[in-house]
Amino acid sequence: MKSPSPLDYIVGNPISALLIVIATLFVVLAAIGGSATPIAAFSMLALCGWAWSSNRRVETYRLWKREWDAMSGKVKPAKAPRKPFRFPKMKGAPAKPAADRDLVSVMVPMPRRSPTIMDAYNVLPRYCERVIRGG
Repeated sequence: MKSPSPLDYIVGNPISALLIVIATLFVVLAAIGGSATPIAAFSMLALCGWAWSSNRRVETYRLWKREWDAMSGKVKPAKAPRKPFRFPKMKGAPAKPAADRDLVSVMVPMPRRSPTIMDAYNVLPRYCERVIRGG
């Protein structure tokens, strides 16, 4: 894997990326309030996107490099990626354990109505009629 450029290391550094995101928020809010120009806000949004992608490239390279070095036994393998942040559940009904959740009821919509036996027979092709009637 190709190493990121030195500029990616500067802009993609977590501290500088965080500072760029904070500065972008201030400039966008100032542009909404009328004290900054919209061009400045769009420029900062572009810089924020660049910092975000640079940070992602640097982190991907760091994880890859650590795994590469771990194959030679120099360093420990990289940790598994962190789970994404999830907001805590609202208080009220107790949360079910993961094994007890009924995921199918969430993913599959409820049927509108069940077909009758005649509806099922009418949908079948005509050549199946003999088999069904026993002939």
